[in-house]
Amino acid sequence: MARSAACLSLAASGELAKRVEAAYRHLEDCDLCARYCRVNRRKGIAGAVCRTGERALVASYGPLWCATIRISALLLVSCVDLLK
Repeated sequence: MARSAACLSLAASGELAKRVEAAYRHLEDCDLCARYCRVNRRKGIAGAVCRTGERALVASYGPLWCATIRISALLLVSCVDLLK
């Protein structure tokens, strides 16, 4: 049986687009970390505690069993960018 990346099946079903939309909504009123700065990261970093804009750079990745759903949603945005 052939295996493929999970984001490909999510893209085919339309679920990935829904999740990306939800992730972008979180960026517009940022609540991705415990500081809840509520900055619109899509427009810039002014006021953002983390000083991270719309596109975060990922230094490393791997299974994080304690990761929250919000951070997982942000990673899905990166997956969509790879598909473009």
